[in-house]
Amino acid sequence: MKRRDKGFTLIELIAVIVVLAVLTVIVVPIVIKQITSSKSNLYLKQVDLIEKASQSWGNENGNLLPGTAEEFVYLSIDDLNEGGYIDRDKVKDPRDGSRMNGCVVISYSELYHQNVYEYKEKPCSELNPGGLPTIVAKGGNPQGVEVNTTYVLPEVTATSDDGTPLKVEGPIIRDKNNKVVEKVSTEKIRDQFKLTYRAMDKASGKEAEKNINVKVIDTIAPVIEVNGRKSSHTITHEIGQPFTVPTPTVTDNSKLECKNDPNSKCHWEVSSNVNPKVVGTYNVTYTATDDGEDMSGPNPNTTVYILTVKVVDLTIPAIKEIVPDITVWTNKNVTLTIIPEDNDEKLQYSFDDGRTWQDSDKKTFTSNQTVTARVKDSSGNVSESKSYTITNIDKIPPTCQTSINYGGRNVTTNGWVNASQAKVTASSPIIINGTCSDQGGSQCVSNVSDKVTGETKGTTISPGTVKDHAGNTTKCSSVMIKVDQTNPSCAVSVDYKGRTTYNGWVNASQAKVTASNPIVVKGTCSDNVSGCAANASSNITGETNGSNVSPGTVKDNAGNATTCGTKLIKVDQTKPTCGTSVNYGGRSLTSSGWINAGQAKVTSSSPITVTGTCNDNGSKCTGNTTAKVTGETCGSNIAPAAVRDNAGNSTSCSSVLIKVDQTNPSRPSLDIAAYNASGEAAKPFWVANASDHGRICARTGNWTDHYVINDNCNARPQIMYHTIEHTGSPGVEVWNWSYDTYNWGGLNVIKGIIRSRVVDDAGNASSEYPIDIYHYNSGCNSASSPYRNMGYGRLYW
Repeated sequence: MKRRDKGFTLIELIAVIVVLAVLTVIVVPIVIKQITSSKSNLYLKQVDLIEKASQSWGNENGNLLPGTAEEFVYLSIDDLNEGGYIDRDKVKDPRDGSRMNGCVVISYSELYHQNVYEYKEKPCSELNPGGLPTIVAKGGNPQGVEVNTTYVLPEVTATSDDGTPLKVEGPIIRDKNNKVVEKVSTEKIRDQFKLTYRAMDKASGKEAEKNINVKVIDTIAPVIEVNGRKSSHTITHEIGQPFTVPTPTVTDNSKLECKNDPNSKCHWEVSSNVNPKVVGTYNVTYTATDDGEDMSGPNPNTTVYILTVKVVDLTIPAIKEIVPDITVWTNKNVTLTIIPEDNDEKLQYSFDDGRTWQDSDKKTFTSNQTVTARVKDSSGNVSESKSYTITNIDKIPPTCQTSINYGGRNVTTNGWVNASQAKVTASSPIIINGTCSDQGGSQCVSNVSDKVTGETKGTTISPGTVKDHAGNTTKCSSVMIKVDQTNPSCAVSVDYKGRTTYNGWVNASQAKVTASNPIVVKGTCSDNVSGCAANASSNITGETNGSNVSPGTVKDNAGNATTCGTKLIKVDQTKPTCGTSVNYGGRSLTSSGWINAGQAKVTSSSPITVTGTCNDNGSKCTGNTTAKVTGETCGSNIAPAAVRDNAGNSTSCSSVLIKVDQTNPSRPSLDIAAYNASGEAAKPFWVANASDHGRICARTGNWTDHYVINDNCNARPQIMYHTIEHTGSPGVEVWNWSYDTYNWGGLNVIKGIIRSRVVDDAGNASSEYPIDIYHYNSGCNSASSPYRNMGYGRLYW
């Protein structure tokens, strides 16, 4: 490592800069093409590592660092390696892998007042010229000179590179405009001058130059003079006398006029805490500041001057009066204030005849007592005693006795005033009284009361708060007042237990109403004041023909009662009965129950009416029912419609057999077919087929009538027997027989006239069909002679 005390000359520096510029123009484009951005970054990091190692060296060798802009220190890579600040084998140029042999140049920046470390790629031997004379000025560079003083040139020496003393020439003095002047003028702060010295080493032929900068500074503070004295001191002042702050005289070496104006380059100000009314030591502080300047820049100079003022008091104080803050009866503490007579405002006060002292002129007392006061000033002067007796404190609250005036009303056992008592109103209230009693001395202001003027659900009421004249209060105990003078309401409802009604009736289609499964008429109580005691209910356990049923009476807790309204309950679960009767309209029946053609014609305007007569002991019948027969019917069972009661119960009526045939059969006809071919004695017979064509009661069938005639040879033959056989209905009957006996040719001839007609079951008959029968009986004289065959015939109708 080599150290050089002087850097490049201006010409050399310019030459270096020019050479570097030329090299930059030539080399940079080649480097950009050949070196990748990554290698460039690695190189910069390597340079940064070297510079940081140099800074570590500088931190440990601060005495070797340059202190001016003209001084330089040169550190090689080998120097850093020998000192252990870097590993020489690892310091390679990443661009080509070669060892880095550059030099770190350490300079001093007067702008930033710090050393600068810069790595150069050239070896230190090329950067440090060496061999120049060394010029040293006593006092260093730069130098300062106080304003309005005489600058004394510094002692300057020079030596050659080998230490031989050399002659120093100069200085040449230049002002800030680089104009050569005769001397350094100190009249203006911040003026700057440059002193140039030269030394020639005739042996080497080398010459050195050194410049010393000189700055006019002001580091001397202004001078303050008060009361003819230029240093801080102490004065005394009688308490109570006006105090005026003395005006200072302020001068400065800059010869600027110092004013009591903060905008002036040299200015002063004063502050004072002097209280001339209170004994004590105070300060009047003067501060003067000029437009100072030091080597680093503006730096105002300040002088502080303190005038100490002692305020003294020799007058004995007195107590003018003792004043309480409250003079009337009070339940609060009483504060006494001592009113002193003294010219000292900083007094101490005693409320126990001088045993203890306090700074406050006030003291608070919690009870009635006599207070003896004294006053002491800051000089220790004590007043005579003065007393005051406190008698207006009363902190004992009054008592209150609560009572109730019900106005002659009685209350129930559970404490209610109900509707049986006089109405509680604003003009006739219930009064709650609070009677005040006081033991603290200030006495009660008055008693208190409150009123209940209407219904209340049970409100806890206090008559109020009693108060004494000291302001103590006591809230009177509360009492429970319960007023309910409104009867409860009752909402009536019916619980049919799942049953439905028909026209309001519970009928037989619903569950049986019994004691175990009743209909319940409920009375639901409602009361907004005392509340209901209970609801009411009534059970319907059987049939009722529309009873107005009330569930009973509901009561509230105050004892007021209301009879619930009623609900119409209708229960009929018994079916009506039906009696069936027939109105034939004046017609008569045959023995077999027929209405035949012999009766009035059955029509829609003249019907046979079958009536179902309803009978019901409960909800009553809605009416009877009828069925009408308006024409022929051959034996229909006719029933009127079912009868119904108002509850919806119904019963089917029984039927009756109605037989109506009012159409006569057709006239019969006889067809005698042949005689009995057998020749045997036989009963004469006719066979007739009958039908009632197109009639409602028509039947088709064969029937046979056997008529046996035996005259026994008498003049009047008699019917031996008469039999009607028929398979159908209606049949045929013989309406009338008549017999006449004729003599015909000496023969006994029996003539029988059969007047036949068809009669149906209803008794209707056809027109007669006469049949003449002639019977010759040759054996009439013999009772045993048989009949002769008379043949047979067919009778039609």
